[in-house]
Amino acid sequence: MKKKKGGYDYDLIVIGGGSAAFSAALRAHELGGRSLILNAGLPTGGTCVNVGCVPSKFLLRAAESVHRAGHIPFEGIRPHAPQVDFGALIRQKKALVDEMRQRKYLEVVQGVENIDIRNGYASFVDAHTVSTEQGETFTAGHVLIATGASTHIPDIPGLEQVDYLTNESLFEQETLPGELLILGAGYIGLEIAQAYSRLGAKVTVLQRSSHILSSQQADISDALAAYLKAEGIAIHTGLKFEQVQRQG
Repeated sequence: MKKKKGGYDYDLIVIGGGSAAFSAALRAHELGGRSLILNAGLPTGGTCVNVGCVPSKFLLRAAESVHRAGHIPFEGIRPHAPQVDFGALIRQKKALVDEMRQRKYLEVVQGVENIDIRNGYASFVDAHTVSTEQGETFTAGHVLIATGASTHIPDIPGLEQVDYLTNESLFEQETLPGELLILGAGYIGLEIAQAYSRLGAKVTVLQRSSHILSSQQADISDALAAYLKAEGIAIHTGLKFEQVQRQG
């Protein structure tokens, strides 16, 4: 590997493989620098492509299609309930994620001479040196940490003893759950609640604060709660989570 000025392998090492990491590497390339992207954990593309906005919005649109078919506001057109093949939906979602990962990330930097990509968990050796579990070592004048955040797991007694799901694991399940209990009524929890309810699951949402979407004004939260309840979603607020226990 050709050394840069100052004896470093790269001008910039970026730890992480999401949009921020790729943007930083591309910007360094525009400025004439050489970059290395080191990624582990989630596949290339990070949260948004793999377990965030892409899969969630895909399922929301699919669920909306089911909902609209059963709620046609015109006389003379008979509403109907489409048959949902949930496994097929998830497989289509996976194909979309693969396509987005390739088209929006890997193909963008493909052929860019000054950007390299490696898979591996990075550890700091010193301020300018990182190593991977494969035993590779790289140096750079600057190192950027762009790993994003991990899913927060609440500290509720008993939670570790049940097979709970997060946004990372839920979207991989090819079987629609008969019942889904969602802890938290932020925008992610409510998106999941509406999508899975419209696709056929019985959904219950539990929230600690007195309103869903607690960062919003109460009248907005109350209006949305009424709308979701009218669709059959059970919502309980002002709760204290004391214990989680499997039944059955």
